Amino acid sequence: MASKKAMQLRQELLKQCRELLESYKPSTTTPSTHVEEFVHERKIREENTVLFLREVMYGTQRYAKLLKVIVDGLYTRYPSQVNRLDRSLYIIMTYLTLFRISELTFSEYKKLVKSQEPHKMNVFLGFLFHPEFMKTWLRDQMLTIYDYTYVDGRLIGTAANKQGMHKFLPQIQGVLGELEMALRPGTSKSTMKGGTTGGKGTMTMVQTTKPIPFNLTQPKPRKPPQPEVVIQTSYQARPMPENLNQTSLGKIEELRKSRAAERRVKMRSKYQSAKEDPVLSRLEKQNEVSKLKKQALIQEQNQILEVTMKPHTDQKHVKQTRDYYKKVKNSSGPKFEIKPTAAAILREDAMYRKKQEQEAAIIRDFEVNLRDTSEYDSWKAREEAKEAKELEEMKKQRKELLTKASEIAKQAVEESEQLKKDAAAEMRDERQNVIEQLELERRLAIEENQARTVEVKKVRQMARDAVQQIEVEKKSRAAKMQAEMEELRKFREKEAEHEMKQKKDLIKEIQAMVAQALVKSKVPKEFDPTTTSGVGLLEEMSLVELRERLTDLKEKEIEEVKHKRGKLRVERDTKKEELALKLKRINRLRKQNAQTGEERRAKKQQSALEIAVALREKREKDVLHMYKKLESAREKKRADALRLAKDLKTRQIAKTFLDADAAKVEEQKWKQIQRGQGRQAEVAQALKQVKARKKRSIHGKEKAQRTLNATLASRRKHEFREAIDAKTQIGMRRIQKRINDEAMVNTLNARVTKMERGHRSRKIKESKPYETMLARSQLRDAREFTTTKRERTLARAGKTISSPQAIPS
Repeated sequence: MASKKAMQLRQELLKQCRELLESYKPSTTTPSTHVEEFVHERKIREENTVLFLREVMYGTQRYAKLLKVIVDGLYTRYPSQVNRLDRSLYIIMTYLTLFRISELTFSEYKKLVKSQEPHKMNVFLGFLFHPEFMKTWLRDQMLTIYDYTYVDGRLIGTAANKQGMHKFLPQIQGVLGELEMALRPGTSKSTMKGGTTGGKGTMTMVQTTKPIPFNLTQPKPRKPPQPEVVIQTSYQARPMPENLNQTSLGKIEELRKSRAAERRVKMRSKYQSAKEDPVLSRLEKQNEVSKLKKQALIQEQNQILEVTMKPHTDQKHVKQTRDYYKKVKNSSGPKFEIKPTAAAILREDAMYRKKQEQEAAIIRDFEVNLRDTSEYDSWKAREEAKEAKELEEMKKQRKELLTKASEIAKQAVEESEQLKKDAAAEMRDERQNVIEQLELERRLAIEENQARTVEVKKVRQMARDAVQQIEVEKKSRAAKMQAEMEELRKFREKEAEHEMKQKKDLIKEIQAMVAQALVKSKVPKEFDPTTTSGVGLLEEMSLVELRERLTDLKEKEIEEVKHKRGKLRVERDTKKEELALKLKRINRLRKQNAQTGEERRAKKQQSALEIAVALREKREKDVLHMYKKLESAREKKRADALRLAKDLKTRQIAKTFLDADAAKVEEQKWKQIQRGQGRQAEVAQALKQVKARKKRSIHGKEKAQRTLNATLASRRKHEFREAIDAKTQIGMRRIQKRINDEAMVNTLNARVTKMERGHRSRKIKESKPYETMLARSQLRDAREFTTTKRERTLARAGKTISSPQAIPS
């Protein structure tokens, strides 16, 4: 009795934990506040219970990410065996299992597990403490959140250090065995503890009902009714056209050829005058059409601009308008003030305020930072230009890499296509073999079904007998029920008569009361305006009081209207004063801006005048310098002319002396020619030597550059190949790892499904022994019949079977 009460207390504790988690809203309250409110609402006074609830709340919120990953994996792994409404229970149990099992002690944890449904805890513990999943999936998921030292040393542990989940793995296996025993049909608590007379740990089989199949009649298909409206399906073809026999295929072909010849003659006559063949390119036509459209559009826009928006460039007109505006500005006549609107005042005031804020921000930034942003802006522009150049170079390199990668991808696609073709050929051969095997199995299945029909007929006959027996029992039961219904009907008739008498008496009393009320209503009543109706409503009042209240309400309404009007008048006056102040400030700012503008324009004109004077002085200096230079050149030219005249005169005199001695002149001429040829030969030799040296240096530089380019190209190619090989190896390793993981998961899934199928089949066999025995006997008979039939067929074909084990079951 005490153990049952303790079990109920643990169930209630876990139920309170679940309600605590499910009612928590993190967007509105904190965990501590939520726990206090929950304890106050449920009136929980025990300190241990409150402490347990607080620890569970804080722990689940602290490790929420890890708990979510594990519980999501549980629902993904066993979607048909776990309920979505139990998510909070699985979160709490996961937290207690991973982080609090040592503090709770395993005995208390075991009691908490046994306080819940065995199926839920069996699925949960089997998932969490599965040896393969602990090493692979669970550890990988934990490593995405925590460090491997914490995972291997505190959470999961290892077989060597016996920490974490590995510490309690043997005890958990024992708990799973007890939960599986509790889930088996026909297992009581005494048999689970080993207290039966059949021996320690033995199970006692409960006698169950043996089901016998009914011999039900096989339904026959009904004949469909004949349709009332019969649709006419007869079809009558139209008569053959009369002109069909007047022509033939030959005449049609001749007509087509004659039309083609006429079209050809027309086209030749059309383009006979052209010097060259006509160009019928669609692209060129489109380009010409687009060019013409653009030209027409540009002309139209120019015409519009000339008509509407062309500025007047007459300098005389511009000068006249400028003089007129100056005259109007400087005139002393009456000046009219333009009164601005409230919107214009507010808009201009906002503009001035915005400018003042911008200037104040600039001054504040300069006072704080003591620097200007011009240097930073120039540096930023240079860096952006440099980055743009680097980006262009990166794009070029990326394009080259993409072209090379596309070539590699094409080769890979071709290789994969070849592999697929080979695999398809193998699959076709295998498919043919499977088709032949299936055909043989189909024939054997037909023979097995023919043998099974005989047994089915026997079972159906048993069902017919059972149906007849049930019909007899139903008829006797219906007769008894009919007699009881007859007695009940008589009793209800008597009760209805008694109720009818009571209703008639009540109607008579009501009619008497109505007649008495009519008599009283005919007596006239006097109206008193100071009295109420006396119905009993909450807001009852007399006519006099109603009129007084109406007058009070009207007076209050008049006072409220007066108060609102005064308030609006005061607001209007304050707004007018504010607008007047803003207008004064705007006028003052306008005058200041006008004054500063005039000063700025005066400074600009003064600077322009100074620049013009400086330019004029510089131009005058340049003119004087050029004049002096020209004069010196003329003087030099005159001196050269005089010197040339003197030289000419001296040469003429020398020539007269030289003509006297011709032989001497010839000898001097010969010597000069020889010296000139020697000088020419020396100059030519020196030029050839310089050219040869330049050529050798250029050839050496070209050779060195070629070798450098070749080494750089080979190095880049080698690095690119190494990078591609490294990426390919990494990708292949990832693909291989993924394939291995998928294979491992598939094998584990296959093992688990096989174990589940075996467990379900054992459950079905234990719960339905008669059906199991019947199915085994039928299967055994069918196999014997099939083996004998196949032996006969193979014996006819001249083949023998070595042993019956070769026959597929």
